[in-house]
Parts: sequence; structure tokens; C-alpha cells
Amino acid sequence: MANNQTFYDSYRWRVKTAPLVKDWNPQCQRLFDDGKQCEHPSEAVHHLADPTLNPKLAFDWHNLVAVCFQHHAGGQPGETQGHRYCATIGPLNQIYRHKGDLLPTWHRDYIAPITADISRLRGTDTNTVGEAKIDAALAVDMDALLEGI
Repeated sequence: MANNQTFYDSYRWRVKTAPLVKDWNPQCQRLFDDGKQCEHPSEAVHHLADPTLNPKLAFDWHNLVAVCFQHHAGGQPGETQGHRYCATIGPLNQIYRHKGDLLPTWHRDYIAPITADISRLRGTDTNTVGEAKIDAALAVDMDALLEGI
């Protein structure tokens, strides 16, 4: 690839790849720290690995995520930023998983992440947090927890 501008102006990217990624992933794929997905519509296709550094991944759906403009870090490879993304869905409902390892919220097999966990309590004790907050943090809906098993 000669340079990024030539790549992004190519027919294969502009007409074939980018529109398909956005069509199959209409909602921004960025995941927040609590595991919830951004609810904005997808507006750009972002490469996790820069296509100029790794041309073999330029059109690889494992390397592509559809994001809103707010979450599009243009010019910055996504894998270096520590962001998480839900899986990219491709033609024939093919699933391309990323670090987030969750399906998009609109996908028919989506299961909401369980957010009540004790990892938030690391480094605390009942003296600093209080028993009521610990009890609330440990209150997990067991039916929701066991539903995916």
C-alpha cells in the first residue's frame, strides 16, 4: 500500500468493505468499562491494527470495528489504546471476536454482561466501605447468572 489516503480512497475500501462493515454493525462497537456497548450509530470503520503497518489485515474483519465518530480514534491503531470492542458481525452472520468478547447488543444471541462483581471491592474492607455497600455489591441475580450456562 502506497499510503493511507490511497488505501482509504480505493474502491475496495470505500465501496465494498467499509459500507458492509457499517451495514452489518449498525451500532458503535465500543465497550465501556462496565461492559455496556455504546448506543450511538456506527459512522466510521476503524482498524485495530494499522493497515500501513500490517497490510495483510487491511480487509480482515477480525481487524475492523464500526464506531461512532466520538469513538473513532483516527490515525491511532485501536489495539494500542486499550479499548474493548464487541464482536464484529459479518456476512452470513459470521462472528469476528475481539478483546471485548461480547456479542453486540442488537445480536439475537446477545447476553447482557453481569456487572455485580466483587472485583470492585479490591483493597477495601468493611471499615472503609460499610457492610451495606458490600452486601449491595454482592447481590447478584442468580437467575441471570445461571441463564447462560
